[in-house]
Amino acid sequence: MQLEKIERIAKGYVNFSVTDGFPETFFRECKKRDVPLFGVSAVKGSITAVARKENLSVVFDCAKKAGMAVHIDKRAGLPYMLARYRFRLGIPIGLLTAFVLFLFMTSVVWSVEISGNEAVSRYDIIEVLNENNVKVGSFTENIDCKAVELELCEQLDGVILATVNIFGCKIFVDITEGVAAPEITDEKQYTNLIAAKDGEIVRFDVLEGDGVVGVGMPVVKGDLLVSGVEVLKDNTVRYVHAKALVVARTSTVISTSNALNISAYKLTGISDRYLFYLFGLKIPLWFAYNGTDVYENKYLADTKNTVFPLGIIRQSSRDTVAAEISLTEEQGRLICLNDFALKAAEVLADTLIVDASASYNISNQIKIESKYTCEEDIVQELVFEVEEQQTT
Repeated sequence: MQLEKIERIAKGYVNFSVTDGFPETFFRECKKRDVPLFGVSAVKGSITAVARKENLSVVFDCAKKAGMAVHIDKRAGLPYMLARYRFRLGIPIGLLTAFVLFLFMTSVVWSVEISGNEAVSRYDIIEVLNENNVKVGSFTENIDCKAVELELCEQLDGVILATVNIFGCKIFVDITEGVAAPEITDEKQYTNLIAAKDGEIVRFDVLEGDGVVGVGMPVVKGDLLVSGVEVLKDNTVRYVHAKALVVARTSTVISTSNALNISAYKLTGISDRYLFYLFGLKIPLWFAYNGTDVYENKYLADTKNTVFPLGIIRQSSRDTVAAEISLTEEQGRLICLNDFALKAAEVLADTLIVDASASYNISNQIKIESKYTCEEDIVQELVFEVEEQQTT
């Protein structure tokens, strides 16, 4: 029944009434000529009904044969509505534009969601996706999901499986990372243990091999700590992969310096312009300008779960000139301290600091120097080979 109503609206229908004449003849003629009538009822000496637009001329013929007069009460449906507005071009143009826009918006990528990555950088994944045209504003039909999955696995270390799926206007990327294999010690490889740096032994635990130093002894870089050659009680020789925990008290000096007069670029001005961003297309809202250092910020429309590929971009251009800059003592000290902290964090990693002393000097430059007494593992493996003697 619903399909019948939809078809009637799509093809157009007419509400009419017939009076006078012979109703029986009218209905007999309509049935003979296969004209369906809907909603037939008798009201005050007249008969009302609904007929399809395509059968209206046949209804008039049947009524004429029955000696009845036909009165049109209402014309409705899509054909009559379009005919009523046929001279208003804005409506069909608007409908066509909306349809084209709908097709365009449903065929491009609105958002890319990445999940499953922990060790692999999200920025590295996005870079690979962009290289394969998987980004906001791309057409979904141009994206080969299988090819993108292979590229992710080949270009990113640690990715053993990648799944790329397109659902509507969204792309979902799921990353599966491999578990790093534990480092396997080759027991068939013979090694000696030597000192990686100067120090005084404070702990000496030999697990495999023949120890040649002890607690309290000073060593210099390159000294033998544990030999991989063991002499047994029967004077036979056994070669092993030496293992030991050797902790020594070491001395480390870290220094950084920074000049107070430096050559740099001085900021003379900042210029801004705005662009309209739509599916990767940037439409300037102001004239172009010349700038030496241009960067941009995007302000995109978004909801709680989706960032839409449309919004405003602000481009800022920095104008700079070469200049000699004189830093204050406070500014130079802060820069020097920052460099010192970065260097110390790298050098003193995995060490226990026992004592420290620092010095601070200033003339035409600022210099910070610190001496650390640390306790750290100084073991370094040194592989050696043994030629097997053939017995005759």
